[in-house]
Amino acid sequence: VVYGAAEVIRTIELGAVDILLVSEKFSWPEFELICDAGHAEKKFCKPGAESGQMCKECKKKMKVIGQKDPIDAIEELAKTFGTKIEIISADTGEGQKLEAIGGIGAILRYKFEG
Repeated sequence: VVYGAAEVIRTIELGAVDILLVSEKFSWPEFELICDAGHAEKKFCKPGAESGQMCKECKKKMKVIGQKDPIDAIEELAKTFGTKIEIISADTGEGQKLEAIGGIGAILRYKFEG
């Protein structure tokens, strides 16, 4: 298993996640970013962190040109890799525990090091 937004998103993108557990209160939107040189990317960020993102290509500061709802964006990413998704209510004990570890966790398809 993995938990925490950055780690879970990374393992989804590597195709290692079998089941994604997401709190209905998950709050990391997917931002569409672009730099002055025209390099664009999409990135999940903790709210407020999007303004400090730097371009991987030219190292210039990126600006936000779009934003997706956190739940919609993570579901779309998961479906791309054939990952099953479970949205967990924050009103349950399990949901409160999930919230305490970042609001997102994953059960992996195989043992993953990295």
